[in-house]
Amino acid sequence: MRFSRKIVFILLIALSVVSCTKTKQAEVQGYIEGRYTYLSSALSGRLEKLVISRGDKVRTSDLIFMLDQQPEADQLKQAQKNLTQVQQVLIDLQKGQRQTVLDQIEAQRAQAITVMQLDKKTLLRYQKLYTKHAIDKASVDTAQSNYQRDMKKISELNASLAEAKSGARENQIKAQQAAVEAAMADLKRAKWALAQKTMCAPISGFVFDTYYHVGEFVPANQPVVSLLAPENIKLIFFISEPMLSKVSLGGKIQFSCDGCKEKTPATISFISSQAEYTPPVIYSEATRDKLVYRVEAKIAPDVAVNFHSGQPVDVYL
Repeated sequence: MRFSRKIVFILLIALSVVSCTKTKQAEVQGYIEGRYTYLSSALSGRLEKLVISRGDKVRTSDLIFMLDQQPEADQLKQAQKNLTQVQQVLIDLQKGQRQTVLDQIEAQRAQAITVMQLDKKTLLRYQKLYTKHAIDKASVDTAQSNYQRDMKKISELNASLAEAKSGARENQIKAQQAAVEAAMADLKRAKWALAQKTMCAPISGFVFDTYYHVGEFVPANQPVVSLLAPENIKLIFFISEPMLSKVSLGGKIQFSCDGCKEKTPATISFISSQAEYTPPVIYSEATRDKLVYRVEAKIAPDVAVNFHSGQPVDVYL
């Protein structure tokens, strides 16, 4: 009887072991990785303000840092002044000459008409006298020449008056319009340059690190701050070729970490198409010669904030 009880007990243990083996999930090592957003200025300058610290939470458009705004601020003022000047010149050209100039041309024209009328009367009178043989032909020719000269002068004054009223010549206006466009481009560049001295958060997240202190000189394009958004935190792990059948894009997996109370879900977003040697981050004697495939998985942003870059995890497939 005792012997049969022992056999039953052993069989129960064996069945439980087999059952656990069948339900046990495949487990691989992985780690958490963050894709950082580095904030830098396209221009160099002294760091004037740094309004955040490591670990601070920031929202999109929050002020992060400011560089010294000189000489860009003065350059912007000068560009605005230059644009105003060339725009005023263009307006004057399009409006035409001032009224004082117009009045002067009008007076010259009126005087020329008066002289022309007198010379016309003289010409008519000389022509009659010539028919009566009272004067010679030379006198008539002189009167005719004076009259033609007067008419030519009136025509010239009419043209000058029309040009003065209509504005400058077309090529002058076009040249000034080009000057206005160039000044507007200079102003746009000056505004852009000044804006580069102030950096706001392009994303919401938290400050991972800062690289300069207030008062230090920051070279152009050198990161001053790095941000990490929750949606940019992901899970990385590597699997062997036989395990590829257990994963698929969009598939669900779980992972846990030291101290985690429960497993966390994640969604597979990338599976490498090429095998590689086991990376140093999970290198061991048992895996040094194995070719593996890189797999990435997304973590829900509200959960991802609880994990840290480089943190090792166990992944369950």
